[in-house]
Amino acid sequence: MGSGENVELDLNVLDQCHRYILNNCDEVHRFRRQHEEFLKMKHRRERLTMRQIQELSKKEFPEWFKQHMNSRCHPNDTLISQDLRWLANYPSKVVSRYKSHIVHVFRFRIKSKDDKHKNQNCGIFVPANVLGAIGQVNCYGRVVDMFEVKYCGHAEPGDRGRAMMLFKCEWVNSESPRGMKTYYGELQSIRI
Repeated sequence: MGSGENVELDLNVLDQCHRYILNNCDEVHRFRRQHEEFLKMKHRRERLTMRQIQELSKKEFPEWFKQHMNSRCHPNDTLISQDLRWLANYPSKVVSRYKSHIVHVFRFRIKSKDDKHKNQNCGIFVPANVLGAIGQVNCYGRVVDMFEVKYCGHAEPGDRGRAMMLFKCEWVNSESPRGMKTYYGELQSIRI
């Protein structure tokens, strides 16, 4: 809601956002598997465990994906969607920061803005799969920041790019005494 404020994200935060988006995009999943197979072949003499391959993939996948999409895939290849071509490129460092946003008729506000209102709209609840837990764990949190990450690339006439709306949240796992954790998460994918 509103025009938003253009801000430049720290490279570490932007990198975390980009990795999150790539890791949670179903269309990218097959390329992640290809990259893991590539790493298995590349490091076959070292006999890395699957966990080591996955950790290596987390670090190297974004750059591999960009090179793979930009150099090996023909621009007229109909098997590769335009969205994937945009996602392969690193997002812009300049993002639009918002204080409130509506997602599927629900209004969310950042915590600092919410403190000034009687009705609280910064709280969120997400059932999540957590390592080591049996079944889903109920996670509660509050939105502390929200911004739109924009992807730029080769555009067709009339195409202004792609963007993802991300919420930065402080999460509380009600079933663990560990306390609060800050995490970036996508609530809605939008096209600009």
